[in-house]
Amino acid sequence: GRAIMIYATGGGQTSAASGTGEIAGSDLKTAALPVTVNIGGRRVDPLYAGVAPGLVTGLLQVNVVVPADAPTGDAVPITISVAGVASQDGTTISIE
Repeated sequence: GRAIMIYATGGGQTSAASGTGEIAGSDLKTAALPVTVNIGGRRVDPLYAGVAPGLVTGLLQVNVVVPADAPTGDAVPITISVAGVASQDGTTISIE
Protein backbone atom coordinates (compact mmCIF):
# COMPACT_ATOMS: atom_id res chain seq x y z
CA GLY A 1 0.00 0.00 0.00
CA ARG A 2 0.90 3.66 -0.28
CA ALA A 3 1.73 5.81 2.75
CA ILE A 4 -0.35 8.98 3.13
CA MET A 5 -0.55 11.87 5.59
CA ILE A 6 -3.90 13.05 6.88
CA TYR A 7 -4.41 16.32 8.75
CA ALA A 8 -7.24 16.82 11.22
CA THR A 9 -8.24 18.76 14.32
CA GLY A 10 -9.80 17.55 17.55
CA GLY A 11 -7.15 14.99 18.42
CA GLY A 12 -6.84 16.07 22.05
CA GLN A 13 -3.67 16.51 24.07
CA THR A 14 -0.31 15.08 23.10
CA SER A 15 1.76 12.68 25.21
CA ALA A 16 4.00 15.57 26.22
CA ALA A 17 1.77 18.63 26.57
CA SER A 18 1.98 21.29 23.88
CA GLY A 19 0.42 24.74 23.89
CA THR A 20 -2.31 25.36 21.32
CA GLY A 21 -1.33 27.90 18.70
CA GLU A 22 2.43 27.35 18.94
CA ILE A 23 4.49 26.18 15.98
CA ALA A 24 5.45 22.52 16.40
CA GLY A 25 9.17 21.84 16.28
CA SER A 26 10.97 18.67 15.31
CA ASP A 27 10.25 17.12 18.75
CA LEU A 28 7.50 14.69 17.71
CA LYS A 29 4.80 14.66 20.36
CA THR A 30 2.36 11.82 19.76
CA ALA A 31 -1.37 11.82 20.44
CA ALA A 32 -2.12 10.87 24.06
CA LEU A 33 -5.36 9.10 23.07
CA PRO A 34 -5.48 6.09 20.71
CA VAL A 35 -6.01 6.97 17.04
CA THR A 36 -7.30 4.62 14.34
CA VAL A 37 -8.29 5.20 10.73
CA ASN A 38 -10.90 3.44 8.62
CA ILE A 39 -10.37 3.51 4.86
CA GLY A 40 -13.14 1.96 2.79
CA GLY A 41 -14.16 -0.35 5.62
CA ARG A 42 -10.59 -1.42 6.49
CA ARG A 43 -9.25 -0.48 9.92
CA VAL A 44 -5.73 0.93 9.79
CA ASP A 45 -3.45 1.63 12.75
CA PRO A 46 -1.36 4.76 12.13
CA LEU A 47 2.39 4.68 11.71
CA TYR A 48 2.34 8.06 13.49
CA ALA A 49 -0.33 10.28 15.04
CA GLY A 50 0.71 13.53 16.67
CA VAL A 51 1.88 17.08 16.05
CA ALA A 52 2.67 18.21 12.52
CA PRO A 53 6.26 19.52 12.50
CA GLY A 54 6.49 23.12 11.33
CA LEU A 55 2.73 23.67 11.60
CA VAL A 56 0.49 25.00 14.35
CA THR A 57 -0.01 22.75 17.39
CA GLY A 58 -3.56 21.56 17.68
CA LEU A 59 -3.32 20.16 14.16
CA LEU A 60 -3.19 16.36 14.19
CA GLN A 61 -1.00 14.64 11.59
CA VAL A 62 -1.83 10.99 10.98
CA ASN A 63 0.45 8.84 8.80
CA VAL A 64 -1.04 5.58 7.54
CA VAL A 65 -0.50 3.02 4.82
CA VAL A 66 -3.53 2.53 2.58
CA PRO A 67 -4.32 -1.21 2.68
CA ALA A 68 -3.57 -3.03 -0.56
CA ASP A 69 -7.12 -4.42 -0.55
CA ALA A 70 -8.79 -1.02 -0.02
CA PRO A 71 -11.50 -0.18 -2.52
CA THR A 72 -10.57 2.16 -5.37
CA GLY A 73 -12.43 5.13 -6.79
CA ASP A 74 -12.87 8.87 -6.52
CA ALA A 75 -14.81 8.82 -3.22
CA VAL A 76 -13.60 6.10 -0.83
CA PRO A 77 -14.94 6.81 2.69
CA ILE A 78 -12.35 7.63 5.37
CA THR A 79 -12.81 8.28 9.09
CA ILE A 80 -10.39 9.00 11.90
CA SER A 81 -11.27 7.84 15.40
CA VAL A 82 -9.72 9.27 18.55
CA ALA A 83 -10.41 7.21 21.67
CA GLY A 84 -13.26 5.50 19.80
CA VAL A 85 -14.98 8.73 18.71
CA ALA A 86 -15.20 8.86 14.91
CA SER A 87 -14.94 11.89 12.66
CA GLN A 88 -18.04 12.99 10.77
CA ASP A 89 -19.37 10.97 7.86
CA GLY A 90 -18.93 12.20 4.31
CA THR A 91 -15.14 12.56 4.17
CA THR A 92 -13.59 10.69 1.24
CA ILE A 93 -10.27 10.13 -0.50
CA SER A 94 -9.43 9.12 -4.04
CA ILE A 95 -7.61 5.80 -4.46
CA GLU A 96 -6.37 4.57 -7.83
